[in-house]
Amino acid sequence: MPQSAERSRFARAAGWSYVMDGGRQILSVAVTFVLAALLGPETFGLAAMAIVYVLFVDMVQRQGMASALIQRRVLTAAHRDTGFWLVLCTSVVMTVVSVLGAGWWAGVNRTPELEQVIVRLSPLVLLQGLSTVQQALLRRDMSFRVLATRTLVAVTTGGVVGILGALAGWGVDALVAQQLTTAGVTVVALWHASDWLPGWRFTRKAARELLGFSSGAFLTSLAVFVNNRADALLIGVFFGPFVVGIYRLGSRLVDMVVAALVGPVQQIALPELAPHQHDPSELATRVQRLGRISVASTVPVLACLVVVADPLVATLGGSWLGSAAVIKVLCIVGVVRAVVAVDGPVLQATGRPFLQAGVTAGLASLSAVTFAIAGVVLEDSGSNTQAFGVAVSRAVLFATPVLVVHLFIVRRFAGVDPWEEMRHLARPLAVGALVLLVGSALDLLLPGPAIVRLLGVGSGAVLVAVAATVRLVPGCAALVAGRLRGGASGPVQDDEPPVDPRPFAGV
Repeated sequence: MPQSAERSRFARAAGWSYVMDGGRQILSVAVTFVLAALLGPETFGLAAMAIVYVLFVDMVQRQGMASALIQRRVLTAAHRDTGFWLVLCTSVVMTVVSVLGAGWWAGVNRTPELEQVIVRLSPLVLLQGLSTVQQALLRRDMSFRVLATRTLVAVTTGGVVGILGALAGWGVDALVAQQLTTAGVTVVALWHASDWLPGWRFTRKAARELLGFSSGAFLTSLAVFVNNRADALLIGVFFGPFVVGIYRLGSRLVDMVVAALVGPVQQIALPELAPHQHDPSELATRVQRLGRISVASTVPVLACLVVVADPLVATLGGSWLGSAAVIKVLCIVGVVRAVVAVDGPVLQATGRPFLQAGVTAGLASLSAVTFAIAGVVLEDSGSNTQAFGVAVSRAVLFATPVLVVHLFIVRRFAGVDPWEEMRHLARPLAVGALVLLVGSALDLLLPGPAIVRLLGVGSGAVLVAVAATVRLVPGCAALVAGRLRGGASGPVQDDEPPVDPRPFAGV
């Protein structure tokens, strides 16, 4: 494929990936704020405790299968069918496990009402299982336009159902309905859009080949989950639903920004890097390109979130004020997550899923220990102090060992000079500092209702962020822009190997 066509294809994929994750997160932010205002911290926290439990079970059922399907250089019909039946059978089993374990988890959290919320959410595991392989095949083909449109329809439908349920007085069941509706619409939309339907073929050879990679990816997913969700998973054990609500609102906003801006990079990273796993020079070039996109697009937005945190949370009412400090601290975590976004794809693309699992498991263990220490130290503190202290423990973890591990990975396995890597941070950080300076000044100069401050400070911060990014990081827009129509698809082969076995020839 000519280089110009290759770049065009990458630009289209990146653009639609940003539309998908960005649109999903913008819609999710709007829905989250409406539901938070309608339901309050206690109900919001109860739902968060149930959702993080179900997400853990859901992660187990996926077994890393999506990464295995994407990473394979030659994908046969047997691989696709076998992968589907492996995921489906596991999702049925894990749905039952979720229901049976609901009472135990409610007891651990000393929150009896949590059991029924988990039971009602458990079908989410089966629904996610039905969409896992379809999503993986569309990602493999770089068909992000299809994924984007279906995802936005599903999120919008789920959000409408959740808000109507909250207005009708459903309480925590409004959030349950939102989650199940979104997942159900996603399944229907993806199956309708895909030109692949599972057959009855299941072979031991295909299963061994897929599980050989996916088991390492699964162990990594497990460790990543603990590393990123230890706070949400354990905070209820130490502090209860109210603190979970305060903390989770702040972490949810930061997660949404990271998912919207870093998520698209990670979506395209594995199919972008895997075809060049045996070409060190090209691999290093593409890793650097992905890293620049991730950091340059994320840091200015996180800086905007910091300056609007106080008026933003104030619009929800006094019970939510503790979330503002949580947002500010967790934005540090968000910056680091943008920097290390390429780590997992680099190790997976170069065929080292078990190394990735080991490294991530070590960080996950450190994360859990750090959180447990914070939980014990803050046991007798006030709710807002507890939420803030947990956020600080996360920031300390991500700002030190996580960054050190990242520099080792990109140097050792992608051939990227760490100094060159860190140099790319200078200009985005300068943009972030300028946004913080101007935004803080505007906040002081704009007294009045929270909504007025939010609009004034937010508008000024966004304008500064855009202008400074264009001026100081001129290559950022060119890296993520491109026509969003169309989208070439790489071949997904049946039993006979193709002439060019790369699933993404020319990416």
